[in-house]
Amino acid sequence: MKTYPITEEQIDEIIKAKHPKRVLMEMFPKKEIKPLEVGKWYVGLFAENVLSYFHSIDKNKNIKGYGVEFRKNWYNDLLETSHFGGIYDINDWKPATDEQVKTMLTNQLIERYGEDWENCEIKECLILKTKPNFPDWMPYFTLNNTVIWNKNGCVFKDGVWAEKL
Repeated sequence: MKTYPITEEQIDEIIKAKHPKRVLMEMFPKKEIKPLEVGKWYVGLFAENVLSYFHSIDKNKNIKGYGVEFRKNWYNDLLETSHFGGIYDINDWKPATDEQVKTMLTNQLIERYGEDWENCEIKECLILKTKPNFPDWMPYFTLNNTVIWNKNGCVFKDGVWAEKL
């Protein structure tokens, strides 16, 4: 690990900065970060309670996606800094682990459909558009990036949540 000397003046500048991370990034060189990939889940580099699935990144590095912002609310639009409490830069993300994704999506499922989300009745399956008849042994949480099922159908698809009955 490389170390860098830091002066008292630099420490004061960091402490007084409105966005200290930006000041740190300007003061000290940063190693190359792997670019974001569309179609993957990410968490905030310094805020792992922020989860995002990126479905497009344009030439101006505007990110579109969906996920959980720092207040644990769901968002489904262009990523704006207001969602993330300081995550301003395309380099402020790191790949999420499967466990991080599953935990945060499970929390959203419980908030939307209750502790018994696996059995929650929904208005319409987001894929089949009818109520399926699944066997009891079928696993409900299938993490294949963008789809979650319960015994009554697809409750989450591409950032959209099924309406609860």
